Amino acid sequence: APLGRPDLLGGWTIASSGDSCQLFMTLTSWTGGYRASTRGCQSETLKSVSAWNLQGSEVILAGQGGQPVARLASSGTNRFDGSANGQGIAFYR
Repeated sequence: APLGRPDLLGGWTIASSGDSCQLFMTLTSWTGGYRASTRGCQSETLKSVSAWNLQGSEVILAGQGGQPVARLASSGTNRFDGSANGQGIAFYR
């Protein structure tokens, strides 16, 4: 079945450049798509995530003003991999 927005809601672990923390996604409308927030992140890239959206099968994580921070694609059940500022990034649960 194609990926739908409800499949992405709730809490995830997000990891990039050795940093691992929590990502939360909701369906509250926000600049850049829908509201997202991170908790416990050290990386400025991960701390900047404030929105998410689904474009086809790709998940876009966005920062302030809706600017895309990362693009990820499904790489298995409940796992998404992609890149952010040239670094690998993943979220999973």
